[in-house]
Amino acid sequence: MKSKITFLMAVALLYLALATHAQQIYFPRPNSSDQIPFGKKFPQQPLSNRDATVGKMYGKQNRNLPSTTFDTSLKQFVVTTPGSNNLQYASALYHGNNKQGQTVANAKPAPANFHLTKDINTATVSGYPYNNPANALANFAVLNNIAYFSANDGIHGTELWRSDGTQAGTYLVKDIIPGKDSGAAVNGIIAANGLLFFSASNNDFGVEPWVSDGTESGTHLLMDIYPGFYSSNPNQFVNVNGTVFFSASTYGYNNQLWKTNGTEAGTILVKDLLEAGIGSNIFELTAVNDIAYFMAYTWNTGFQVFRSDGSGAGTYVVKDIGYNYWDYNAPMQLTAYHDKLYFSVNDGSGRKLWESDGTFDGTHNAAEFNEVFIQQNNLNIYTNKPFPVLNNVLYLAGYTGADGSGLYKYNASNADGIILVTDLTPGWETDFIDPQEMCVVNDAIYFKVISGIGDFHQELWSTTGETVNTQMVKSFAAVEYTYSFYNGGGTLYFIEHDDVYGTELWKSDGTNAGTIILKDIIPGTGSSFPYYLTFCNGKLFFNAGDTQHGSELWASTGSDIGT
Repeated sequence: MKSKITFLMAVALLYLALATHAQQIYFPRPNSSDQIPFGKKFPQQPLSNRDATVGKMYGKQNRNLPSTTFDTSLKQFVVTTPGSNNLQYASALYHGNNKQGQTVANAKPAPANFHLTKDINTATVSGYPYNNPANALANFAVLNNIAYFSANDGIHGTELWRSDGTQAGTYLVKDIIPGKDSGAAVNGIIAANGLLFFSASNNDFGVEPWVSDGTESGTHLLMDIYPGFYSSNPNQFVNVNGTVFFSASTYGYNNQLWKTNGTEAGTILVKDLLEAGIGSNIFELTAVNDIAYFMAYTWNTGFQVFRSDGSGAGTYVVKDIGYNYWDYNAPMQLTAYHDKLYFSVNDGSGRKLWESDGTFDGTHNAAEFNEVFIQQNNLNIYTNKPFPVLNNVLYLAGYTGADGSGLYKYNASNADGIILVTDLTPGWETDFIDPQEMCVVNDAIYFKVISGIGDFHQELWSTTGETVNTQMVKSFAAVEYTYSFYNGGGTLYFIEHDDVYGTELWKSDGTNAGTIILKDIIPGTGSSFPYYLTFCNGKLFFNAGDTQHGSELWASTGSDIGT
């Protein structure tokens, strides 16, 4: 009898244990030790056969293209480019090997107006002008035809600078932390409502939001969000119909959404996702009319799209789309189009084009999906790269099981859905469009194609939106690569690397003959590594390095002489 009782008790305990385990939430909220700090990589999801093939191919073409991450020590976004360490500290000078056998057709430097604007740092190596807005392209901020950026002149440390493209008009705005060995951590500068918004620190506060009207007296702390020497690390400033939204951190999780009108009294916490028990890690803040959209990590379903009208109650997930615990599946490419938000996301069956009007019912696949999936290579959650829109039509890099990779378009004004503009290859080939390098210039879209026909190589293409007007502009050799496509006042500029000129600034007029190097800043195979392309006051501003001055501010009117 005693043995029977013992046996029944054991069975009951086993049942109770199994029942308790079965009732546990499948996706429980992580405790503090499980939370992944802002900027850390999430585990990668296993790739499909197609993505693995394309990823392997893309890796051969990647050649250390610029990438953006969040440095948890510096508490700021950091861009890494080829041939350099962190851009904030790199001399950006590199001399490549002079390999034999490769010549560059139609690459003779253009006669032009091209010059060093100012040798900002004559005391040490480089002034290194930079600006990393985090949720946008790495460009300088422009306010009233003046470019604003961070630089170090070797006397005042890294501080806020300005330039109108002349030597006399390039100077320090304010020495926020006095001393040559200091650094105010000025970064993420944007222009909105006649003011500059950015992050910076001084001797009394950590990294906090600052505001400036472009003058020394008008440059000051906006608010000490995280009091004392702690830092809220504000980032992703974006203008939403006259109100500037930005994200900030407690304990490094980038979990707070704030808004400001440029005054301390008007700087208000909208919502703390961590305190609300929702999640953390805000990315890709985007304005659509008077609504701020963003993507954040939620405890229950991973990365999802949020909307905010500037109130706590009006800040929430628009709809749970799949279980996106890996950043590979996260919503990306947040784009304002046709008075709605358009974005790509993996809903469990592949990355597709979605739209949202900010409501649950209004968030769904774009009409007439047509089995077109979004090309994903080189997309990431650290830098938003919206879909290009030309003549009120949205364009995307896509692929289908039947046609392989190609250029597609979507017109929200009709019921045609997503339709093919051009099929890159006549079958299932490994050509694909790089979704990070699609740029609208005048009445055309320029885009980069990575081709597997013959040796893996890159191609520059253009389109006006119709198949008959979609063509390859130039094919580059296997040892060459391009990046940072940019519209500079109606001209396509980009950075190109080859074994003749190194890594230098190029431009294109849409023809093979007109796709040329702008200036070989370091003659021969040496590389100036131009970056931060910004059109301002009729000139193209950028950071580049030469052997005499280091990495400094340059400007060009679009020709060799004027650069």
